[in-house]
Amino acid sequence: MEKNMEKYGNYREMMTKHKIAMKNEFYIEALIIDYCIIEDRLESFLGVIGVMNEPDNYSLGNKRNRNTLRQIYEEYGEKGKTPNLRNISSKIMMVKALLTFADKPYEGTDRYLTELYKGLQKIDRVDLSDTLTSVTEWKDYRNKIIHNVMNRKVSELLDEIGQRAEDGLIYARAIDREVKKVKKSTSIRRSVNMPI
Repeated sequence: MEKNMEKYGNYREMMTKHKIAMKNEFYIEALIIDYCIIEDRLESFLGVIGVMNEPDNYSLGNKRNRNTLRQIYEEYGEKGKTPNLRNISSKIMMVKALLTFADKPYEGTDRYLTELYKGLQKIDRVDLSDTLTSVTEWKDYRNKIIHNVMNRKVSELLDEIGQRAEDGLIYARAIDREVKKVKKSTSIRRSVNMPI
């Protein structure tokens, strides 16, 4: 409970800083805040559905569902790769793979997959998938800005930076809405004996 309160306090502080950054046209700072919040929301989503065992532990699932998650990633994500959950692109791809898994009826008997499938039916999978596609494009823009800030060509990108900073927060909130819906499905984590 204490950790949740601390996280909520950090989230509120970042939202205040984002608002101040936008008001004062500190758009690069706003982009960085957006990125942090988006990544946090992706981690939260992956955490509540048992893909990440616990916060700050980037390993894939636990011994009960690790192979299952690898298979889902292989089949619906990037073939021949293991997701590196420290990487935002892999987090996005993992979520997209899970959304694709949930698009087809699951009729197997695996307890985790049954609970995962039920939990993913509670969210707006189309909206989340569209949001993640937008986040990928947004992230690429943000990377160009951050990694080339002293490059003369970056000035061409700055025309849209204010809107991009607003968009980042919109994407973070969209992901958060879906986290809240699936968070209620504690049976997903219970099915593989993960702490709730």
